[in-house]
Amino acid sequence: MKSRRKRSRYARLPPHSNEAYPLTALGEVRKPVIIAIITVVAIVILSLLLFFSGQFVGKAISYGALNANEAGIQLTANTITDGQTFPLTVKANIGTAQTVAIEFQLNLPTGITCNGAGDGVESLLGWTDGVVVSDARCVTDDPVASGSYVLFSYATLNTDDAKTGAFDIATVTLTETGDVNSYALTFPTFTIINLDDAAAALLALEIINPTIQIQVPGAETHSCTGDVPVNAIICPDLDEERDLLVDTPRTLVAECAAATKCEYTCIAGHHIDADGVCVADVPAPLDLPPAPPVPEVAEPAGSSGSGGGSARCVQRWTCVGQWSYCNATLQQSRSCYDRENCPNLPVRKLENRSCVQCDESWVCTEWSACQSGIQTRDCTDEHSCSTLRTKPVEQKSCQETVIPGPTPARVIQQAPPSLPPVVQQPAPIAIPSFWEKYKIPLIASGSGLLVLVAIILLVVHFVKPQQLVYNIEELKEWVRKEREIGTSDADIKKILAQHTGWKEQEIKSVL
Repeated sequence: MKSRRKRSRYARLPPHSNEAYPLTALGEVRKPVIIAIITVVAIVILSLLLFFSGQFVGKAISYGALNANEAGIQLTANTITDGQTFPLTVKANIGTAQTVAIEFQLNLPTGITCNGAGDGVESLLGWTDGVVVSDARCVTDDPVASGSYVLFSYATLNTDDAKTGAFDIATVTLTETGDVNSYALTFPTFTIINLDDAAAALLALEIINPTIQIQVPGAETHSCTGDVPVNAIICPDLDEERDLLVDTPRTLVAECAAATKCEYTCIAGHHIDADGVCVADVPAPLDLPPAPPVPEVAEPAGSSGSGGGSARCVQRWTCVGQWSYCNATLQQSRSCYDRENCPNLPVRKLENRSCVQCDESWVCTEWSACQSGIQTRDCTDEHSCSTLRTKPVEQKSCQETVIPGPTPARVIQQAPPSLPPVVQQPAPIAIPSFWEKYKIPLIASGSGLLVLVAIILLVVHFVKPQQLVYNIEELKEWVRKEREIGTSDADIKKILAQHTGWKEQEIKSVL
């Protein structure tokens, strides 16, 4: 049987006791300890990153898709850590139209500031050639404005760079400096010029104003879950998702609890039925005299009715509520129900009547910015009466504060659409980032790899093939000089064991 081949090695010797001791002579014995410490520290850091990543980076801001003719900041995740600096991207979707000029102002509430004049606003339009207007800045020292705001105005003469469809406009970097709260950011003006229009008209846009929710560092955010009950409203005086300790389902209740979150009650004129949904109330029957009896009518011969015959049910209709508005076809309607609730017959019907004059209902946009001493707005009759009896004025001087003529039924921020109503699109789904989706397996695999490397290094260090030193004579000479200096054998053994790679049996053989 062949003996295992033994390799030779060279073992270093430390300086003598009366010589300076270099740091490089710490020896080979401490290497596995250092490796083990580094590995443990790396695993601890990865574990902290796994369990407290939300605290380190705050809640990520994520965006939803804009529909055509929408502009602003559409957020699907809007929670950040208290005191955190965060960017917001202003976007637009102008459909098939094209533009080479965009301007907006974003007002910031108290508690949200932009990062200094010029530094906090960056254009994402990519316009370089032919740019005639390029103003992107934070305004914090306006004596007229009550707070800071972001001003953005860009225009180019290069039509090859015209923007269309959905695109990013600018990035605004903000910092939260107020209390833990919800902060609403608003666009008082948002103008996009329509390049396809010969008169360079403004595009009619629906402006999306964002809300930022601030949370305590390290706090976990929870929300109300499930759909909002139909024909119901959130219980009054309750911030729906503020300070929730766990995700809470939306619940329909008959009466609101004092401080229970995510509770809803039926709107006026509705109640909870046996299926747990809000349905319209049925009015109590009016106190009318009983209907006269109906004589029995003999059934035709050969009928399969009951033997003795019976009185037929006569419907007695009662109409409730106000007549609807007079529409463009000069008709009004109201709901009626059968007091007798006759079986196998309809219990409800819609009663119509003619009316004389269509009821106009004018909806106007807010007044535009002052240009050449004039302000304008757009007004549309949502009842489509095709008459102008109560149409509000659409132009006034900038100094005019009392507006003559009829008052609009409602004032909105964007121009009312002239097209048929658009079916509401479902809320965009927030797509998790690669890190949010795979952070647990990534960190787990990284930790496992570090542990494996540490185990391999320790095994390689301690489980080595036996090696013979070939400088044993140097050790003998070193021991002789140490003894001459006055170092005891116990101290010699301790020095060699702690600071060199000499093995115990080799040291004993020399001593």
